[in-house]
Amino acid sequence: MASSTFPDLLESTSYASEKLSGALTKLRESSKENYTSFISGNRKLESWKYTNLNALLDREYAVRKSDSGDDFVGEALSNLPEQLKENICVFVDGLYSAQHSSYKASNLSPLSELKGELPKSMTKHLSLRDEQVKGDPQLYSAQPLRSLNGAFLDQGIAIEAAKGEEIEGSVVFLYLNTSSDKSFLPARNFISAGARSKLSVVELYMSAENAAGFSNVITDIVLEDEAEVSHTRVFALGSEEQFCGTVEASLHEKSNLKTFSLCSTGKLIRNEVRPHLYGEFSDASLDGITLLNGSQHADNHIEVEHVAPNCTSSERFTGVYSGKARGVFGGTIIVQPEAQKTDAFQSNKSLLLSDTAHSDSRPCLKIWADDVKCSHGATVGQVDENALFYLRSRGISKKDAWKMLVQAFASESLKELADENVREFVDSLMIQRLEELI
Repeated sequence: MASSTFPDLLESTSYASEKLSGALTKLRESSKENYTSFISGNRKLESWKYTNLNALLDREYAVRKSDSGDDFVGEALSNLPEQLKENICVFVDGLYSAQHSSYKASNLSPLSELKGELPKSMTKHLSLRDEQVKGDPQLYSAQPLRSLNGAFLDQGIAIEAAKGEEIEGSVVFLYLNTSSDKSFLPARNFISAGARSKLSVVELYMSAENAAGFSNVITDIVLEDEAEVSHTRVFALGSEEQFCGTVEASLHEKSNLKTFSLCSTGKLIRNEVRPHLYGEFSDASLDGITLLNGSQHADNHIEVEHVAPNCTSSERFTGVYSGKARGVFGGTIIVQPEAQKTDAFQSNKSLLLSDTAHSDSRPCLKIWADDVKCSHGATVGQVDENALFYLRSRGISKKDAWKMLVQAFASESLKELADENVREFVDSLMIQRLEELI
């Protein structure tokens, strides 16, 4: 299949946008302008120091195609717990698949079928992000992939939890890639949580072993006053698959956001999380586990912005690396002048299982308020030989002892997953992955 660079792909009818609403059409046009400006200017971004941005932007990609590998799709769906298939939206090779999707949530729609506009709170959120990028190209790492994603906007999901509504169970967005073509697979998700509503969303990214696409998925989340949102991302990609995406959230008064990510396979993963705490007494809890081997590369880039006073945030990211794998953690806490009484915590722990594995940790505090409590910590080490000796002395084999210690280290964040079905599913994937690392 013929390949093209991004400027040529923008002209492809495969990424058509005729069915988009007015706000989304406006977003697509402004994103195209932002991306064109970025690609022709200075691309040196400190936040991309350890991940080669130019290699992603300058290579050629195939246009996505609608035909799919039904065998892999069926297998992937059969491996999901039944509870996670009650509200599920499936995308195959970048395109929404109605035949594989099944959902009961009333305010949920694929973007290709969206009738009407997004909620006003989401439109305001999008306008603010767009103004920030235009106002200062270096602000919040310039977000080139956000602009790239918006320029190709046509696939994705919009879901809204109405005021006071509690959507039962978790809503699943399942992205499957079956093609060995190096296709570009963009998608955009919009999650709106009304005042005092509760919502859990799980994004699953799974690929056939020979898949070789580049997925660029942005998820925008708005939490109105006292809303609660749990958002989980799980990556189980093919060995040549690449993913770059962002979760960007606006939190209003007394709202609560919990995010979790599991980066387990794939050639390259760039996972960005950016919550903005605009309302007083809001809270963001961000957790992640990364499990890599071979020459895999994962970059977790986290930026938390405290705007309002009396808000709290926590970041807990752990990584286990074997072979020649490389894990990157970049964590920034931004405290604006009005955000007095901020309480922010950040932790990054890495475990190296080989002499050739590598971990980079870059914690950063940007504080312009004087009455705050902010802390960060980063550790990189190997399996504790004393603990290993203790387990061996109790008759446990060396491999099982290693497994027990590494699993205990990696699973610390799992307890933050409130949905038991999601937690059990993630735990089973993690155990299976650890078997491959040890």
